[in-house]
Amino acid sequence: MKYIFTFALITFASTLYAGSGRWNSTTLSSQINYTTVSPSNALKDQNGKYMTIVYLENLGFRKIGQHSNDEDVQAMVDEGYRVIRLDYEGNTKAVSPGINQDIISINDQLNKGSMCGFSSISPIRSYILMEGYRIRRDVSYYLDDPTVYNWPGSPYSESPRRFALHGYHLSIQSKHVRTSAPLLLLFQ
Repeated sequence: MKYIFTFALITFASTLYAGSGRWNSTTLSSQINYTTVSPSNALKDQNGKYMTIVYLENLGFRKIGQHSNDEDVQAMVDEGYRVIRLDYEGNTKAVSPGINQDIISINDQLNKGSMCGFSSISPIRSYILMEGYRIRRDVSYYLDDPTVYNWPGSPYSESPRRFALHGYHLSIQSKHVRTSAPLLLLFQ
């Protein structure tokens, strides 16, 4: 009993704000329920805006992932993300390609900096995740052996490749290639 009380106290202490309401779903042509959770140590981007995750749950297809939605959301809150949970209640319209309408609408709202009672949302460090996924950001690595990704003797094998994630972009630089593309690592 002592452990349960301690866990509940830690969970409550890490959560500063929780709210709920209704959100207009373009995909369903109706309102759906949302809940919001904000940690006491909410992460901010370089402009002082809050990093936010919109978590789409109970979609019209089987959930991927081994953790419950509550565990996934709590893990994100523990990392410092504000989380907006949109509940589709298993509606069969909440599948691709129809769900893309809501994803576009969510992106528009995130870019404006306000959604479901949250304001000051970061337009560059906010994410949309479907249930079953968690996020890792700013993952860096370095590769100095060109034979790993290139065959020996190729015109690209003589120069080392450097890969580094900068914010949410992957930069690839070598003697022959220079490119940058958005990248986000999702895992189950």
